[in-house]
Amino acid sequence: MRVAAPTAPLGPTAPQSPAALVGATLDRARALPWLMQLQVGGEPVADIIERTPRFRFDGSGLLSRRTIVPETLAAQDALRGASGAQVERQLRGWLATYDAQSAVVQLEGVAFATDGRSAAVNNLLGGFAMPEAHTNAEVVERPTAAQRAAVQAELDAQSVEFDPERQAEPRPWGIAYPTISLSPATSEAFFDLAKGRPVMPNVIDRAAHVMVHELAHRMTPPDMSTLDPRGDPEGASALQLFSEGAADTIASLPGWKQDAEVRMGWPTAPEAVLSKSYSGFVRTIGALLAQAGLDTADAADRQPIIDLLERGPVADEPTALAAAIATHRGIAATHVPELASAIEHVGRHGIFDTDVNSYMAQQMELTARTRAVVELTDRLAAGD
Repeated sequence: MRVAAPTAPLGPTAPQSPAALVGATLDRARALPWLMQLQVGGEPVADIIERTPRFRFDGSGLLSRRTIVPETLAAQDALRGASGAQVERQLRGWLATYDAQSAVVQLEGVAFATDGRSAAVNNLLGGFAMPEAHTNAEVVERPTAAQRAAVQAELDAQSVEFDPERQAEPRPWGIAYPTISLSPATSEAFFDLAKGRPVMPNVIDRAAHVMVHELAHRMTPPDMSTLDPRGDPEGASALQLFSEGAADTIASLPGWKQDAEVRMGWPTAPEAVLSKSYSGFVRTIGALLAQAGLDTADAADRQPIIDLLERGPVADEPTALAAAIATHRGIAATHVPELASAIEHVGRHGIFDTDVNSYMAQQMELTARTRAVVELTDRLAAGD
């Protein structure tokens, strides 16, 4: 059933003066003069931050009813301007996607990017909130010349990589830092819709997909340090399957994005699969869920699927799936570890999609390993 869009804001907002803005991540960054004085494309980081719409969500209880705190001048302007009520409605409608999981969603806020420089700074600040990104505060507070140069180089490189003007087609993406970082393309769609500007249906679908997908990640945020395929390709591919696969399965549940669009006051758009890489993960997760009696195409199963995929650490997902499959198929609990090991093996293929050949190899390996889990499940259910 589609959730009706609210006719009024669901809770208070809290516009504040710049001096009163004390978001945990942003406050830490603002206290570092060397960082604020760095320049990206000739513009100080401090100025880039202020023209970047960043919102913090304070309080507890339902996500959609938490206090929205504008952390920058651009965020203040967005809430106080002519389209401010719609900006708030869009934020609250998006947050309501996982109101049922409010107690477990680990979210500070959201940062929209206005251009490549803004996206680069957002991502750098996102790293400040990740334990594995900065384990020694002294390094951040008193960097060596080499460390400062490394930060500058990272900002310069990402500002080019994320610059929409340098892309054949602006890319929709997000990164699930505690303050979710959204691409310039996704951010542009969000604010164009808030201002009542026409936006193509496929752009609406992509923006909704990215926002719903990244918010799903904040229920069971992965350890980003393990995503590097060079250090542990099997472990990193397993994390991709059980983290990206779970988040994209949820974002791809029929009507899930459209429900969010209705709550946000957006035109509903035809839903499409966005990423060839994640589509294989979604098929695999869907096949495993089917063994547990859950149908990703059935709206009645949407909440049970979310509860199963996002109820604990990502590393526990194979065991959670195995236990659900055992219960549904009548398999003895003593076989759950064996089944969980087989499920984990599906993700540990160690193949990363970098070109057409590797993509095809990845899909073939996922299919073969998923089939092996189904065959094992059938044997165990038959008592073999």
